[in-house]
Amino acid sequence: MSEPEDISELWEDALDKYEKMVPERSRRDRNLFITLKTPEALEEHLDKSEKSFKLFRSKHGKLTSRLKACMKPFMALSDMISAAVSASPFAPAATVLGAVCFVLKAADGVSEVYAWIEELFDKLRDFTTRLDEYVQRGLPKGFRDKIIEIFGCLLEILACAELAVKDGRWKKYAAVLFLGGDERVKTAFDKLAGLFQSEQSLVIAITYATNQKMDKRIEEIGAMSEAILDATNKAHEEEARRKYMSWISNIDFSAQQSDNLRRKQANTGEWFLENPIFASWVNGSAPSGGLFCQGAPGAGKTTMSATVIDYLSRLSSTGVSGVAYIYCNYRSRTEQTLYNLLSSLLRHLVQICRTVPRCVVDAYDQSNRGDRRLTVQECTDLIASVCKELSVVYIVVDAVDECDENVSRNLFKNIRSIQKQANLRLMMTSRFIPAIQEMIEEELGVLPQLEVQASDEDIRQYFASRQPGFKNFLKNDKKLCALACDKVVEAAAGMYVIFSLHTL
Repeated sequence: MSEPEDISELWEDALDKYEKMVPERSRRDRNLFITLKTPEALEEHLDKSEKSFKLFRSKHGKLTSRLKACMKPFMALSDMISAAVSASPFAPAATVLGAVCFVLKAADGVSEVYAWIEELFDKLRDFTTRLDEYVQRGLPKGFRDKIIEIFGCLLEILACAELAVKDGRWKKYAAVLFLGGDERVKTAFDKLAGLFQSEQSLVIAITYATNQKMDKRIEEIGAMSEAILDATNKAHEEEARRKYMSWISNIDFSAQQSDNLRRKQANTGEWFLENPIFASWVNGSAPSGGLFCQGAPGAGKTTMSATVIDYLSRLSSTGVSGVAYIYCNYRSRTEQTLYNLLSSLLRHLVQICRTVPRCVVDAYDQSNRGDRRLTVQECTDLIASVCKELSVVYIVVDAVDECDENVSRNLFKNIRSIQKQANLRLMMTSRFIPAIQEMIEEELGVLPQLEVQASDEDIRQYFASRQPGFKNFLKNDKKLCALACDKVVEAAAGMYVIFSLHTL
């Protein structure tokens, strides 16, 4: 697709998608998409119509400078492709500036939101640096449709940002965390990254052809062609992988796992990993392939789950085994449906496979290429099929007691059916609740149990890590410090320290 009429159609599709995402615009608002030709024009418009923006800009001059740096390559590229979209009244550059304008208007005088938008421009600047290569080398005919896709993706990001500001979702995160944590914004940025990655090898080829003389040896040309082909294939594989995972589920517990590991005290939990009961479960000699770990509130069950997941992931780095996990939370019960939990497990298994399994590709094609979501049974069957391709799969479900009991029961029924077809080992954590244990025994049988509690050594390591912050009279008295540590271990009684030590 590279003819002007095809490119114009692409642009119209991008505009249509943007307009469906954002609130309906008035006729006056829609005129902004025609009248805003440059970042300076946008700045002038906002100065006149938004006093709060002018006040913020006078105190924080970075906002418009970042906007101008971010938009510079888009302005040049818009001129290059303007003829191809001449049928549309909304030229690419003016449309993007209009979309930026509505993001800024949505801030409505809140300084924190303007600061968030600065971070958004910084994030986009990381991508627009790549666009400078297109600008410097001109725009080959075959690139025009890709540039339109990039413009459309940028509009999508700006629409997500506008909705996030209006919904007040920016309050939930710090600016940087929001850009990586909010699912809609993250998905849009992942798509933009994929577009740049898919074209990277072609830019390399153009650079190579421009800078090299015709008398280069055939061997060098062949080597470069092979490298370009390899880079292109990898880019296409990653783009396809993102497409399949997005279709399967938008729930991903990876960020929570990273956060749990970040907060974990180094070198704690080793006693659990060295326990014979745990080792028996890992190597497959545990009955029913299951392990049930109970612990009192505050005993560190979630931290231990993160420790186990990290340990198993390092064991699975060879690619012959896999690890998937679920973090249950009573505050998210409405989202923790059976379908959502199973589809998130499937997504994670696909993510760790070296290539997207054939069964997933076939299921995607049979769903009219993603138009229809999977059913619970289809999710279960696909998990079983993916598990069969791996020598062993470990699944960790943390805080079973915080999930709806019917959902948990049906989840374990489905996992039990998968265990009959593949080498799947399941570990669960929970508080001491008889009803949960009875439910697990009914669905999975009597499982080996390992209690989660903070060992004395773990607590001593935690105490030692906080010592530098103690007051001098304690920090400098070794005997007193040792006595304080003993008292903390005694008071903890198998639970992780839940009070602050910085006052000592």
